[in-house]
Amino acid sequence: MNEQLDHIAALIGQGRPDLAAEQAAKVRALYPMAVEPARLHGVALLSAGRVDEAIDVLQVAQAIDPASIETLCNLGSALLARNDARAALTVLHSAQLIAAGHPAVLNGIGTARRAVGDAEGSRDAYRAATRAAPGFLGAWLNLAAAELVLAQPRECERIVRMILQQTAHAEAWLLLAQALAAQGRLEEAAVACSEGERVAPNDARLAYQLGMIADEQNRPGAAAAAHERALALDPGLDAALAQLVFLKRQLCDWTDLDALSERLRHAVTNGAAGVTPFGFLAEAASADEQLHCARNFAEGIIRRVDPMRDKARLQFPRHEAAAPLRIGFASNGFGKHPTGLLTVAFFEALQRRGVDFHLFATAAADGSTIQQR
Repeated sequence: MNEQLDHIAALIGQGRPDLAAEQAAKVRALYPMAVEPARLHGVALLSAGRVDEAIDVLQVAQAIDPASIETLCNLGSALLARNDARAALTVLHSAQLIAAGHPAVLNGIGTARRAVGDAEGSRDAYRAATRAAPGFLGAWLNLAAAELVLAQPRECERIVRMILQQTAHAEAWLLLAQALAAQGRLEEAAVACSEGERVAPNDARLAYQLGMIADEQNRPGAAAAAHERALALDPGLDAALAQLVFLKRQLCDWTDLDALSERLRHAVTNGAAGVTPFGFLAEAASADEQLHCARNFAEGIIRRVDPMRDKARLQFPRHEAAAPLRIGFASNGFGKHPTGLLTVAFFEALQRRGVDFHLFATAAADGSTIQQR
């Protein structure tokens, strides 16, 4: 059986999960009470994107051997893939009772905590995983990403530079670029992206990040070229498509623009959440399409915010029917900025109508007359 299991594991590693799942099912039929064939079957199904099937099989494997740490970690990953982070935490905490300091368990707990909006708990778990296994590259990368989420770009930079001294890992280069960009060190961030692309030329995320950096540097031509490269590598990267179309219009580059614009509108119709409503305003789209784009984008934000809201367990007072409408607006443009200029009269009109509204500015005060209004 060991030879067959090694073959299945090799197929998964070679990116052939469907064949691996087929082979694992045959081995399971021969050894129905062996945990490893069931576990590998679940891993193969998960790698093939057949998440619900993977969970069913991994639960069978867990029943065969409830103390199998590998099975519990794999089941936690499958539950996370189904966006059931709380169930994943339950499984991983049960694994922690069996092996308190197991690095894979701690790493999985970090990922599950991140999914439920517990950013600090996530960082603590990743940190514990790196202490348990100092050579665990995945845990170090996750820890660096957690530091970035917690607005600690310098600490993220420190960790990824340490990783890069050991190995030229594409994920580390991407995190370094993001950490440097968060510190306003755009030239260095662009160099990090380019180094990452050299290591992993087929990673669309690096090209996309380079495009965003070039855009911040007011280099629209370079930004468009990077986004075009990202889209060629990953045709489903809707955010790159949106940026490319918007930049082509700025550059008056009409090459393939009609086809790209049609593709963008089709993506919005199909629920793409990475298309910014502002950029989509430049398209010859109907009001309904513009609204659909805004709703897609908002739903993408809600999916990221919901775990934090659930963790905070905020209690809101019951809204009485006669009470004034209460609305919050968030923007970086409540000052001398086109958004401020275009909305100030609108807010004044709301005030006259007795609406209870609050403005949340994400940018520093600029002392302008518009902001004072």
